[in-house]
Amino acid sequence: MEVVKRVREEGGEALSVQSDVTQKDQVDKMVEKAIAVFGKIDVLVNNAAGGVRQSAFMDASEDLWEENYRLNIISVLLCSQAVLKHMIPRRQGKIINISSTG
Repeated sequence: MEVVKRVREEGGEALSVQSDVTQKDQVDKMVEKAIAVFGKIDVLVNNAAGGVRQSAFMDASEDLWEENYRLNIISVLLCSQAVLKHMIPRRQGKIINISSTG
């Protein structure tokens, strides 16, 4: 919320929507809220990533791998599909994917 406050103090527009980007229903609600407030989405930056929990490889469980896969891969799919529903009819918009190692 501090970022939203600072953007607004500088004269910009900002919206904060707490969402779990690994859950389709939450992503859809987040995108619809942004559309309702701003009327369109011009740019999506997929930047949610990281290690959910750390573990030695031999101690890693399937559940741990699934959590990491959902955060680092599935979130990109869900967010991109949600905004593309609005970008494709307008024939404009950009999606930027950022990755990292850690």
